[in-house]
Amino acid sequence: MDRAKGGGGRVNGIPLAVKLSISSLLIFLLWVWCRLAIYYSNLPGGTLRTVAAALFGIGFPVAFVVCRNRQKTAIWVFAAFLVVLVWFWLIPPSHDRDWEPSVAVLPRATPEQARTLFLSSIARVNQMYARPEFYNTIVQNCSTSLAPHVERLNLQSVIDKWRLLLNGYSDEMAYDNGWIDSDLSFAETKARHYINQYVRNDPEAVDFSRRIRSHLNTQ
Repeated sequence: MDRAKGGGGRVNGIPLAVKLSISSLLIFLLWVWCRLAIYYSNLPGGTLRTVAAALFGIGFPVAFVVCRNRQKTAIWVFAAFLVVLVWFWLIPPSHDRDWEPSVAVLPRATPEQARTLFLSSIARVNQMYARPEFYNTIVQNCSTSLAPHVERLNLQSVIDKWRLLLNGYSDEMAYDNGWIDSDLSFAETKARHYINQYVRNDPEAVDFSRRIRSHLNTQ
């Protein structure tokens, strides 16, 4: 016999349903990761990345529907994953992407704090210029990278690790710690500091810097 089968639909002592479930979950995770990797790759243009990710996403289930030999199909799927993995790994770090408009929020700091943060950040930039690093969504993202620089300010507050890792809450953490100078509520402060509303009609304005700060003297 090619493989040991037991009663009750078992393969090598493992229930067939469990084996299929694990295999399906693994293939699903590979499918999701590959789509995200293609979407955030270095392909030129957001439209091309979106189309490529969509085509790859459609190709996975189509391959299992069209091909009857599931084992060979799984091998080809894993091979495709390895190709995307190697490609994604070889993409050099870059800083040429546009910021998402919805998070374009104007920060505030005292001159002394701004100088400390600036010098600390520049030192880090020079370090990364000499030795480029990859962006890591969990441990080396925009928020976690700023934490060491903020700690240099010796603020009498605590950086909440969970809100730092779940960086969608980092602005609320900054407000709760008193890092944002405002007498307004958090929601009102956040809405007031969205810079899009001040330059939406003319984002290429010569006085862009003045416009995004025009509301500060009214707060």
